[in-house]
Amino acid sequence: MSAAQLRRFLLFCCSGTLAFCVDYAILRGLVFLGMAHWIARMISFASAATMTWRFNSRITFARAQARLTGLAGWLGYMSTALAGGIVNYITYLLVLYLMGAVDASTMFFGVACGSCIGLAVNYFICSSWFFANPPK
Repeated sequence: MSAAQLRRFLLFCCSGTLAFCVDYAILRGLVFLGMAHWIARMISFASAATMTWRFNSRITFARAQARLTGLAGWLGYMSTALAGGIVNYITYLLVLYLMGAVDASTMFFGVACGSCIGLAVNYFICSSWFFANPPK
């Protein structure tokens, strides 16, 4: 892995860490307000993915050319993020099922596990397809 690739991966991880915070905070807030956790998780994921679009398009892949820009870029990014999002969501539900409870700690652990797996899928898609290689 080159220094540029390592830098992009580390920035992508920073974006993922911020997304995790957004995801969990919104999930907890919506559950606190009475929303079912599985619906709240879809909303929290979409919010976190939108945050990563802003971060990754402006910072992580700033020198790269996105496949699309503006609203079309956001929609394109969200459709690619959906691949990681599906894996993320299934992992979240699996963790809650295996732990046998839906509470603050299991939701935290579920979001964390799902985020790690989703990060790997989405980094591969973003770095190999959605964002073109930066000029050398």
